[in-house]
Amino acid sequence: MAKSRYYPQAGLSASYSRAGDDPFVSGSRFHDESSWQAMASLTWIFWDWGKVKNSVNEVESLKKQLIKSRKILEDNIGLDLKAAILNLEATEKNIPTTKKAIEQAMENLRVSRERYKAQMTTSTEVLDAQTLLSNMIKIYQVSKSFGASAALQDLDLKVREGEFVFIAGPSGAGKTTLLRLLFGSEQPTSGQILINGINLTRIKRAKLDLLRRKIGFVFQDFKLINTQTVFQNVALALEVIQERPSIIRKKTRQALKAVGLGKREKAFPLQLSGGEQQRVAIARAIINEPLILLADEPTGNLDPKITRDIMVLFRSINLKGTTLVIATHSQELLSNTDHRIIFLKQGRVDYETTP
Repeated sequence: MAKSRYYPQAGLSASYSRAGDDPFVSGSRFHDESSWQAMASLTWIFWDWGKVKNSVNEVESLKKQLIKSRKILEDNIGLDLKAAILNLEATEKNIPTTKKAIEQAMENLRVSRERYKAQMTTSTEVLDAQTLLSNMIKIYQVSKSFGASAALQDLDLKVREGEFVFIAGPSGAGKTTLLRLLFGSEQPTSGQILINGINLTRIKRAKLDLLRRKIGFVFQDFKLINTQTVFQNVALALEVIQERPSIIRKKTRQALKAVGLGKREKAFPLQLSGGEQQRVAIARAIINEPLILLADEPTGNLDPKITRDIMVLFRSINLKGTTLVIATHSQELLSNTDHRIIFLKQGRVDYETTP
């Protein structure tokens, strides 16, 4: 009769009919090589299961270590982030201080530049004081062309401060062009023009307008406004620079008195003689107390007696320190003067005479 036995070690059961068939009984017919191989396989299975279990435990351990490392890393990142935020806040607090330091440095730089410029100016004055003080007008290699026509060519000229100079020559010699260049109403084609140390070829328009307030100009045809009174014509030079009304009244009356027209301020230009109109033009030119007074043929339309009166007026202005440059072709004026005369011919200095 067949029997069965359960082998809990392997989770197996076997059937046998006699005692010799029990594989776990010595001498049974199952107690051979194949049986032992099967048992060996089962043993390796248990061994591998132990290894798998150990591997699972190792994975679990590694997982725990990873979680722990992640937490440490997060804590460190948090600390680093906090430190970065603190550094940023400290930097933001320092920004006003840094900005103030930069502003102070800029101010120090500006002061240094001003000191440097002042020192350079002082040095220049020390090294070349005579030139700076004596030359009100300096012209270097000046040329002026109108299209293909050359009005001035390679002109070199110097006029000392407070000097009285005549610019003489025939019509077309370049006298009027030279005066217009000195006044700044024309720009030279080439060369340099310095007025009281200021280069007219490099100065900005706004500064040129300011400089021209210190340059008076007397025209041959007077340039008076016939619909305005003598007072209004002279006062116009102050009104355009927006001087105060009280100053305008005071200076206008002083200028008219200086040219002998104190009692004619309410007259209109057409009610005046040619000589009186020229006096009005001179009063307008000197009302701003100019450094330089330019006059273009100021006596060209006047009779000899009035011409002498106008020249006396010009001399009195010059004696007060104003540099005076008069363009003329009048031989009468030139023959009776003790002032320097510069003769132009075809846009060049032909020759000059000195007293």
